[in-house]
Amino acid sequence: MRKYVMKKTLEERFWEKVLKTETCWLWTSANIGGKYKYGHFTVNYKQVYAHRLSYELLVGQIPPNMTIDHLCNNKLCVNPEHMEVVTLQENIRRRDPFNRKYTKKTHCKRGHEFNEENTYYYKNSRNCRKCLNIATKKYRKNITSQVKTYFHKREVGELEE
Repeated sequence: MRKYVMKKTLEERFWEKVLKTETCWLWTSANIGGKYKYGHFTVNYKQVYAHRLSYELLVGQIPPNMTIDHLCNNKLCVNPEHMEVVTLQENIRRRDPFNRKYTKKTHCKRGHEFNEENTYYYKNSRNCRKCLNIATKKYRKNITSQVKTYFHKREVGELEE
């Protein structure tokens, strides 16, 4: 005769991995990237950030294109009182003092100004649109050249089939 074990709910599984202290609620399970990265949790076979799940369980849905800023600067904290929903740009501006030198830069390495029209954000970094356009044109020119060379060699019969 089989014994059926009641499976734990998502909330039960989640909260058994949290250590509540007087200030922060520390994620004690797996974290991405080791000691200084964010905790993660599996939901429906997908990895989600523990702090984001905690916020959504206790506060509500995080709006699209928004991110969570840890006001306590502890990436393993899942206490929603220590979190604020902000834009990625604002989160980058609030980085710890060691990374602020990058956010204080007014120009990219090629001298283009970081302003609203010329700046885009990708993977927690600020990037220059003009430099992206230059790199894209160079890439396309290179690809076009390779394609032309291929078809020329094919016409002349230099390609082995």
